[in-house]
Amino acid sequence: MKANRWRSLRSMGIWFNFALLTLVVCTIVWSVNSAGWVDSLPSLIVVALLGLCLGFLFSHMSVVPAVILHPVALFLGTFVTIWQTIVVMSGSSLDARIVDLVLRVNNWGFAARTGGINNDGLVFVFFVVATTWLLAYLAAWFVFRHRQVWLGVLPIGVAGLVNLSWAPANLAPLYVVYLMLVLLLVMRVNLGATQDSWRINRVQYPSTLPRRLFWQTALFGVLVLVLAWVIPTTEASPQIADLWYRATSPWQDAQMEFNRLFGSVAAKEGGLGEFARTMTLRGEVNASNKIVMTVTSPEPHYWRGIAYDRYTGEGWIKTDRPSQPQTPAASDPVLADVYLLRKEITQTFHLDSPLRSLLFAAGQPIAASVPFQPEGLPEPPVEFNFMTGQNVENLSPELQEYAASLRTPRAQPGSPNRPGMRRGFVPEQLAQDLPPEWRIVSYQMRGNLVVGMSLERARPRLLDIVAVHHVITPKQRQYTVVSSVSEASIRDLRQAGTDYPNWVSSQYLALPATLPTRVRDLAQEITQDAPTPFDKATALESYLRTFTYTTKLPTPPVGRDVVDFMFFDTQKGYCDYFASGLAVTLRSIGIPARVVSGYQPGDYDPSIDAYVVRGTNAHSWVEVFFPSFGWIEFEPSPSRPLIERDSGEEPPEQTVTAEESTTTSSGEEESVSQPLAPENQEPGLTESVGALMAQAPGLPAWPLMLLLLVPAGAAVIWYLWRRGLGNLAPAELCYEKMCRLATLGRKGPHAWQTPMEYAEHLSNAVPSAAQPIQRIAFAYTHARFARHSLSAEQQKDVLLAWGGLWRKLLLGLWKK
Repeated sequence: MKANRWRSLRSMGIWFNFALLTLVVCTIVWSVNSAGWVDSLPSLIVVALLGLCLGFLFSHMSVVPAVILHPVALFLGTFVTIWQTIVVMSGSSLDARIVDLVLRVNNWGFAARTGGINNDGLVFVFFVVATTWLLAYLAAWFVFRHRQVWLGVLPIGVAGLVNLSWAPANLAPLYVVYLMLVLLLVMRVNLGATQDSWRINRVQYPSTLPRRLFWQTALFGVLVLVLAWVIPTTEASPQIADLWYRATSPWQDAQMEFNRLFGSVAAKEGGLGEFARTMTLRGEVNASNKIVMTVTSPEPHYWRGIAYDRYTGEGWIKTDRPSQPQTPAASDPVLADVYLLRKEITQTFHLDSPLRSLLFAAGQPIAASVPFQPEGLPEPPVEFNFMTGQNVENLSPELQEYAASLRTPRAQPGSPNRPGMRRGFVPEQLAQDLPPEWRIVSYQMRGNLVVGMSLERARPRLLDIVAVHHVITPKQRQYTVVSSVSEASIRDLRQAGTDYPNWVSSQYLALPATLPTRVRDLAQEITQDAPTPFDKATALESYLRTFTYTTKLPTPPVGRDVVDFMFFDTQKGYCDYFASGLAVTLRSIGIPARVVSGYQPGDYDPSIDAYVVRGTNAHSWVEVFFPSFGWIEFEPSPSRPLIERDSGEEPPEQTVTAEESTTTSSGEEESVSQPLAPENQEPGLTESVGALMAQAPGLPAWPLMLLLLVPAGAAVIWYLWRRGLGNLAPAELCYEKMCRLATLGRKGPHAWQTPMEYAEHLSNAVPSAAQPIQRIAFAYTHARFARHSLSAEQQKDVLLAWGGLWRKLLLGLWKK
């Protein structure tokens, strides 16, 4: 009687556990269904229930081995997956939809293998259904066959966490319900195992124990969730942020691959600012408003991150370029000096949150304060024939001198001297006069004579940089970079011509064969009256800026070229679409172009003298290649202002009035040319000096200059003295002043000294000031390390101590 009653209770417990597991799985499945990843997702609840029931049934077939049950489950799961996927497909017959599904999955597999891009949302549906079946089946199998609850529910929890962190909808409450149900299920399964052990060993326990444990577990779960809610976030704790960066770096890489293979899937923060190897042109995109970095720069620029060169019809791919050896910090420039009218600017980037390994910079980065690894096309070897003079005239001066030295007669040991050439060369002899920054790649022989050579730089420079990767830890969130930016005027660019290097025309004119002809025809029509590549680029840029900018786009149809879709269907898009439209149409008419991603300049904050860059500032634009001038930026997005350029035209001549002319001794008028101030220079010291000199022509120049330089020098000294002292408390302020003043007398503190040790050392150097030195050091130590802050009386006392110290300290150190 008791045994039957026990089996009845145990059976009720199993079914209760199955109900709990069903709620656990269906909670996550419901959240996935509610996320809105794609427009047509079948009901995953049905798939999950079928997987749970099959797993529960197979877990109780103890006489059948798992090697037989699992293949059967896999076959049934495949059937359910295909069935639920073709439900959302359009097609005339079942066979046609199955064939279409197989072809689309095969296309997805080809893109995955070859590094391509896939925008087919149906393949995402197929994999979501298959994953739902697999996770539900395994959850029931592990819970009821092996009583391993965590093995059953943890994969489901990971899937739910991915869904929560990346889905466009706010689904946090459902995940909280999942965690509560998991705790209850763990308690129930462990209690069942314990009850079985007690039954075997005939241990008595209160009948109310399961109920009490249930409510205690529920209360414990609530407390854990509340505690998790109030712990510091990554923004509040840099240590947690660094740990989170290290833990999620592999996931970030997986996320980039996901974006490449499922480009049509919506996301909470996807599509902008990803900076992956591929740029997928998807439908709706979103970006975070969090601060990404602040940039200190003399002028605003686009902060360039990565350049894309291969267009696929669905997006862009950065072709893998050879990564150059790691470049040490503060190294020589890495960009080949082959472009005209460029200047260097220095920027300092402070990263507010750990970013991927990309080093951002204006224009082309050439040097940085941290180790970095550029990715790009190296400068080709220099080849010349010093016997015939071929290519010698194109060499740099030091190489021309080297080529001339090779023609100088030099006798070899044991052989007669032959004028005009050397005999029996070996590499060691060729390298004798070679400039140190060059090395020999190869040399050509004619008989036993060397007649030609191929040289390369010992540290090759790059003609083209597509990305730069920094080599720093997450804690190093600041770096300074020197960039090369173009100053070419409109006139210069119009005269650049079309003599493109081979590496440019071979890489940056390619288009897929599937590009519709009407895209090329439209580009020809828009640019038919434009005489130069610059004018053609400007015409296409202006045409695109008439479209509508929006981040709420329909997903491009499967197999449809996205640029064609934008031009002839939507006539709207976001920055990735506008940049793609300009780059593709330029290539279609023979002008090299590429898409570049990075950040807009951001908002200038005068309080920190820096540009604040947020996630919403993520942006894409176009770079067009002009011979002799390199890559030039263009802005096709109507949401951003056009890039300003100097026209390059000469200013009109000014008419000289009677007041601006004087008469020479011969009676002829002579214009008086006034020196012009540099462009963009604000009125200041130069104008003041000129005005003062004009008002007092009889005074010598040096007293006036001295009169101006003395207060200017005093102002500079005062600024340097007060720099960094503005926000210090009295104790820290007085201690820092004491250290600075002592440093002028070479009695500054050492890194190994404590404040009190340094005070003792300084007191010995200036005994007359020992008492105020000790008082300031004691107050500083108390303020920094004591539990309680200084009282108002103590703060007043330390200020009085400094008032009596600085004169004694200055005089004492001066005497020393």
